[in-house]
Amino acid sequence: MYSVRIVLIALFVVSLGGRAQGWQFQVDRSTIESWIFQRQNGSEQAKKSLAAQIDLKIEAIKTVVELSEQQIKQLHLAGEGDIKRFYDAVQEVHRKVDDMEMNQNAINEAYQLTTPLQQKLASGLFDDDSLMHKVLRGTLSAAQLTALENSEKRRREQLVSTSVRGYLAMVDQVVPMSADQIEQLTEILRKRIAQDKLTGQYAIYVVGYRLSKVPDADLGEILQPVQLKALRQMANQMEGIAGFLRQQGMILDEIDAE
Repeated sequence: MYSVRIVLIALFVVSLGGRAQGWQFQVDRSTIESWIFQRQNGSEQAKKSLAAQIDLKIEAIKTVVELSEQQIKQLHLAGEGDIKRFYDAVQEVHRKVDDMEMNQNAINEAYQLTTPLQQKLASGLFDDDSLMHKVLRGTLSAAQLTALENSEKRRREQLVSTSVRGYLAMVDQVVPMSADQIEQLTEILRKRIAQDKLTGQYAIYVVGYRLSKVPDADLGEILQPVQLKALRQMANQMEGIAGFLRQQGMILDEIDAE
């Protein structure tokens, strides 16, 4: 999927610099930012969206624990620091690309420099490695942290359950299963996606990919042979999306959980 995208990108940014010089390759700053912010409608729109996410995240915390004005201020400053850190990384990519001597290989290299930033935007700036998360851990009391962690655990369990059952409901339309079979598959998949990020429209694809990696021996203990054959044909179609899911930061481990 992405190798094709890189080829297409190269075709778009190639320009003819005159018959004497032959083909000239250029990647300007607008091209770099279009790669990084391709899903956010540009750099400025992304910055506004990220700023809004700070407020949303703080409001979500406030539904669980009461925050003081000082705590809210500290969280805002930390979130703004995460945004600045991200845009500093964007500028560093610009500097590196500006120093490149452009050719076909350099275009691919430039695109690869933007990939981690694309992934960061897709997975979220305010994760466990963020300044905001570190400040949150440092500014809340023990009681506040416990309440927040319990709430997050319940939210995660609900998200996992919803994603798994949503995918298995689609599977059931193609491969009819009993309620007991669906429940057993649900338990297997809950464990296998425990470390994955389930966000947005791609969460259900993570479930499908994980199901495709469940060994036939395990599935054979749950499904009848005719069901297993049909399910395997359906699930194997999801293997091709693994690279994309990893690039989006949704699949975090290479080896499935047992």
